[in-house]
Amino acid sequence: KSLFTLACKDPLTASTFLPMLQETMTRMLALSRIPIAADMRPYAAGLLGVFYMMMLKSWHADDSKDLTQTMAAIDRGLGYFERVLRSVDVLKAADAE
Repeated sequence: KSLFTLACKDPLTASTFLPMLQETMTRMLALSRIPIAADMRPYAAGLLGVFYMMMLKSWHADDSKDLTQTMAAIDRGLGYFERVLRSVDVLKAADAE
């Protein structure tokens, strides 16, 4: 949790990790085998990165043993992620490939 706190205190330094975050999220999408159109993968990876950062924020604020708030945030976030991908036809376009 201290890394997240440090990133919040020094966003300029934290921003140097954005390219690595984008690369990691791109790999995560590839491993998930979600059918995403090739030209939309960078956008989907960016969106997944935003989702990931939101989950870190939730986890950082959740002091409960069972991480109830974090689990609820993950559930909401994944639903939002899927709805956004579907709303811009990212998944549908991938089916045509």
